[in-house]
Amino acid sequence: MSRHSYQPAEPNRAARLMLLVALAPILIPHLWRMPAWLAIFGVLVFAWRVVIDWRGLALPGKWPRTVLALLGFGAVLFAYKSVGGRDPGAALLTVMLCLKLLEMRSLRDASVVIYIGYFLVAVGLLFSQSIATGLSLFLIIFLLTAALMALHQPDTRLSDYRRHLRISGGLILQAMPVMLVLFLLFP
Repeated sequence: MSRHSYQPAEPNRAARLMLLVALAPILIPHLWRMPAWLAIFGVLVFAWRVVIDWRGLALPGKWPRTVLALLGFGAVLFAYKSVGGRDPGAALLTVMLCLKLLEMRSLRDASVVIYIGYFLVAVGLLFSQSIATGLSLFLIIFLLTAALMALHQPDTRLSDYRRHLRISGGLILQAMPVMLVLFLLFP
């Protein structure tokens, strides 16, 4: 039995832009907690990816990405004197997510970025567990799920985002009973 399912080699431009829109709300609070110069590094890398997708430019090569990754790791180490713990760990994950955007070529890479985004949502709960935080993180999960669906549609257009949001909302509503049961059994 052969596997002949169609998966695009590269997510289209509209799906990548939807992903960047979905990632921005989760990156902002994490960048806000970091030292200003480190946050600026993350914002510049994120903005670089936006410009690449908006203008259709080529992604940077292996060596510039490697240098940026080493700089990002070194910057977190310099800022926090460690990479272990809540604050440095969140900063490292945030910077590395921004850097992962610069090598996002395939559907697999984009899926990894989405999953790191989901993980950053969970990391956000380490900083605050207020109702407002929970609602904002729930909204981010909603956006990330819509972006995940857009990535797996080879013909996604920017105008399709409302449809993806509607389907994402339906999926989350279907998952609510399970979430409530898990919350009651494992608070």
